[in-house]
Amino acid sequence: MSFIEIHTYDSTTVTITKILAFINKYIHYELEVNDVFLAPVETLGYKSRDCDDFSILVSAMLDKVGIESVIGFFVNEYDQYHAMILVNLDDLEEYSYYYHEDLTQSGLDPGRWIIIEPQTTIETQDTSWIEQWTLFAVSELDV
Repeated sequence: MSFIEIHTYDSTTVTITKILAFINKYIHYELEVNDVFLAPVETLGYKSRDCDDFSILVSAMLDKVGIESVIGFFVNEYDQYHAMILVNLDDLEEYSYYYHEDLTQSGLDPGRWIIIEPQTTIETQDTSWIEQWTLFAVSELDV
């Protein structure tokens, strides 16, 4: 985490921005033939993986710096599946975002849960793209 230069005085949004910038600089998307969930260190070692591995890695990094997150599993109208991160946060400062206001029925803490696409930087989060996805399950990392 020190390589990313995260500081205790960074806001939550700045911390998320730095983590996403690091991930998007060093990890690239690669479709998996055998869809398995990799540990964060494995994804870092391979320097590539698919959406669930991006999500696991980003969630682990957020957890390491004390930012509450879960992995969200989504489906769209074409029965395509996708994984993204949900962060319990009021807003992302000047950045646009899509969110769920209440996910207590999914066992999550009360509050706004912002959806973050871990495969893009904070500046390129596309709310219109995220809107196509319907959340069907969430999972906390077991660290």
